[in-house]
Amino acid sequence: MTQICRLPAGGRIDRRTRLHFTFNGKRYEGHAGDTLASALLANGDIKAAEWQRNSWYDNASDRTYSEEDAESDALFATADLVGLLHPAIERAAQTYIDRFAYKDSLRTSQIMSRFSNLRFNRYRPGQVMRKHHDHIHAIFDGNEKGIPVLSFVGNLNEDYDGGELAFFDGQTRVALKAGDICMFPSCFLYPHEVLEVTQGERFSFALWGW
Repeated sequence: MTQICRLPAGGRIDRRTRLHFTFNGKRYEGHAGDTLASALLANGDIKAAEWQRNSWYDNASDRTYSEEDAESDALFATADLVGLLHPAIERAAQTYIDRFAYKDSLRTSQIMSRFSNLRFNRYRPGQVMRKHHDHIHAIFDGNEKGIPVLSFVGNLNEDYDGGELAFFDGQTRVALKAGDICMFPSCFLYPHEVLEVTQGERFSFALWGW
């Protein structure tokens, strides 16, 4: 495939160096400095028409809504991409559990054991993720029951400006690199947001453990 969705300029890739690779039996083209995710996106393997504006759920009114401006875009991952990313996510989760779980009791030794669906987030210039808590209702459909206890935010590229993951009204800012996964408790003690992207496009994923 050719890079039908590649931006004409910008970013930190080397457009002078073309590379080819095969993923799930299909041949793709990329550039030096690409991650797998950025190359798949540039080749149109995730189609722009499939992205939808991020939405929020208001428990008080039992409604789902999106803000009129600056809202980021969201897309649930295909099974192939979930299979690609999940081994790294599971290793990250186990590292967190090994460090923070209280191992002296069966009741506290396991922080989480299951994952929600994985979704991608896209931030174009001017887009943000507004400050929120991860009280995620959409994980559970009546058959699955639980509460989200651990949030995962993974970065898929770094050829953009802005877009830091910020906690506590911006007092703590995390500039994630490609391949980084940030984990934190899914509760009101960790309000967070993604600051405005000013150049390029930021691609990340999010999911929740319970």
